Amino acid sequence: MFYVGQKVCAIATGKQLREGCVYTVTGLSSLRKAALCPYTGRKSRHGVFLKELENHAFSSEDGRPLGFSPFVLRPVCNRPTDISIFTNMLTPKTEQVSA
Repeated sequence: MFYVGQKVCAIATGKQLREGCVYTVTGLSSLRKAALCPYTGRKSRHGVFLKELENHAFSSEDGRPLGFSPFVLRPVCNRPTDISIFTNMLTPKTEQVSA
């Protein structure tokens, strides 16, 4: 799942979320009863709070903010792009194999 301080990317666009934008997770919430996500129409028992946005994408029955549905976010990959494994495949082998 997600953790506090993790960078996430939105995979849906809505009132506050913009697809492709990167956000920082500041907290998580858990509910006894599933709430409906306005972005996907799916029910979720978890919410993700984001540093860069107001976190009232959907509210519980008592009116408190629950964060954004985890269905509309994905983790950002922090590793650099590296194609060295593919370029190594193109170099000829120097070792001879007897048949």
